[in-house]
Amino acid sequence: MNKNLCFNQAIKRNIFGMDGIGMNKLIMSDLSIIVISYNCLDLVTNILLSLKDIKTDIILIDNASTDGTPDKIEKEFLNVRVIRNQSNEGYAKAINIGVHYSLGSWIIVSNADVEFHNGCIENMIDYLQKNQDVGIVGAQQLFPDGSWQRSYGNAPGLFGSLKDLLGITSLRQFIRKKAWSGWVVDNKQREVGYIDGAVMAIRRESYESIGGFDEEFFFYSEDADFCFRLRKAGWGVVFLPSARVTHLRGGSSTKVSKVNDKFIQIQVDSKVLLFKKHYPEWKVRLLILMEYLHAKKMFFIYNILSLLSARKQKRDYFSKRLQIFLTSMKTWQKYLKKC
Repeated sequence: MNKNLCFNQAIKRNIFGMDGIGMNKLIMSDLSIIVISYNCLDLVTNILLSLKDIKTDIILIDNASTDGTPDKIEKEFLNVRVIRNQSNEGYAKAINIGVHYSLGSWIIVSNADVEFHNGCIENMIDYLQKNQDVGIVGAQQLFPDGSWQRSYGNAPGLFGSLKDLLGITSLRQFIRKKAWSGWVVDNKQREVGYIDGAVMAIRRESYESIGGFDEEFFFYSEDADFCFRLRKAGWGVVFLPSARVTHLRGGSSTKVSKVNDKFIQIQVDSKVLLFKKHYPEWKVRLLILMEYLHAKKMFFIYNILSLLSARKQKRDYFSKRLQIFLTSMKTWQKYLKKC
């Protein structure tokens, strides 16, 4: 028998034993949960506490944190395997490393700034089990106050960029956020363009069929690229609202860069890489133009809002958004000049 297979089976027996809490034994013994961390010890502790009743294979991939995360987690969470990267490898590569060390046929990948609600993991894995053509499932994400949060998006392309430019995407998100408390929107599972990468339940077979995540993406757009390739390979990409998590949003990414300009540069660079990877040159130029116009439009809107707002708190918020879209507009403009 293959030595690695023997080793994996031995680990499974040690980790899982013969019992499972809240889930079918087969699911429990065939599930791996991968958490990615970078200098966010408190967040990592919270997510692992939210998983305390899930007896399964849990792996922490630490991207060279300097805040003592690996040592503390190894000491306090004996059921968690900690993999220490020697440098910050980015999100996509960290996921691939985690999958390499994982044991399960079902893989849940999560940011550190997430807390799983009761039944979330069970619902996602149960759905994958019952729908063999689905490659990835995403949960409904909520802010800490329980309000609606974007959990999926349009497939990258002209149609999605046009909806952004025309304000259709923003309008839909505004309606979803306002109508969320009444459970009027996002109450049915459905196929979507891509799943937000903060929480993903992935079928290992689908992961392996497309070669995993593209490590050219350091941070951002790796989720859209992964789902784009899954769909192209014939796998379903599904949003599952019955599975819920609380997502702080930004708790991990702001650790990568606390400077807004750098943060936005990473986002734009990743999106351009996504466009260039999947579309011909003429379409890439058009997509970059549409992204530039969208940023310019949003800059104009927030400029007006900041001038008209009477409340200081609102003015401060609008001013921050104004600066973000100004930087975004300038960054997209640089790419536009290169086309």
